[in-house]
Order: sequence, then C-alpha cells, then structure tokens
Amino acid sequence: MVARKPSRSSAPPPRPAVQAKPLPVRRAVPGRRRTPVLNNLIYTGAIITLLFVMLPTALILVVGGLPTLVTVVIDRYPRHYLTRCVGCLNFAGVAPYLVKIWMHHTTLAAMQMLTNPYAWLVMYGGAAMGWIVFLSAPSIAWLQVELTGAHRIKVLKARQRQLLEEWGEEVAQAAGAKAASNP
Repeated sequence: MVARKPSRSSAPPPRPAVQAKPLPVRRAVPGRRRTPVLNNLIYTGAIITLLFVMLPTALILVVGGLPTLVTVVIDRYPRHYLTRCVGCLNFAGVAPYLVKIWMHHTTLAAMQMLTNPYAWLVMYGGAAMGWIVFLSAPSIAWLQVELTGAHRIKVLKARQRQLLEEWGEEVAQAAGAKAASNP
C-alpha cells in the first residue's frame, strides 16, 4: 500500500486539545466544621433572641405576615413566584404599621394596632393584591404578546402591499413559483 501525502490546503492545522486544570481541593480545617444541626440551632437561637428583644415588631410581622407564611408552604413553583408576589405586597401592607410601632416600641402599642380592623385590612389587603398580581400576570403577558404579534402582522402586510405596488404583481408570482418548486 502506498501512503498518501497530506494535501496542502489553506486550512490551519488542528490545535492540540487544551486540558483543564483540576480545581483545588478544599481541605477541612480541624475544629472549624459545623454540622447542619449546629447551624440550625444557631439560627433558631438568634431568632428567639430577636423575638424577645423586638417583641412588638415580631408580633406585627408574624400576625401581618401570615399570608406570606402560608404561601411559603403551598408554593410549588421552582422559582417561588407566588411567594414573591404575595410576600412583597404583604410586606408593603405591613411596613406602615412597622414604622408606627417603631415610634412607640411597646407590646401594648402592638396589641392596640392588632385590634384595629383597618390594620388587618391593609396588611391582608396587600397579600390579596399579591394573589391578584400572581393570577392575572400570565393573562396580561399573553394579551401583550397577542397584540404585539397582531400589530406586527398588520405592519408587514402593509409593507408587502407597498412592495407589490412598487415592483409589480409578476415579482410576487415569480417568487411564489420559486418557493413552490424548492420545498
């Protein structure tokens, strides 16, 4: 058998494959490793301490934020869209009462605020608006896409009519014949 010589072409020779460097291995430092149980205990202790230090704020946040806590439990979407919508607008409803409670930071003031039905209406009304936004956003987005598409079709058909007037009907027929013959 005769060995063939490679032809001389203008293509550059193939490059050798670049090997990736291995990532450095993180070594555990003795005595520094925390278990998830220890982390959970630290977080729980910090939350309980903050609850006692800031009891009036915690009362307003827990009672006013119940709709958000419910959505955290029932939200099945991967990016938690329901929790984001309800949580943000629920917090917007709770925020004015948090500012009021910070002016007179007593448990009595927090309880007086929580006995006011208008406070409940504003806090839970914000959460209701979050539900409305969550449920209506897909319909609004679909409507916007439909209207934009319909407008685009209308503009393209007007442009097509303008081109037919300028170039004549035979150009459109010739282009249609070529398109039909080349599937």
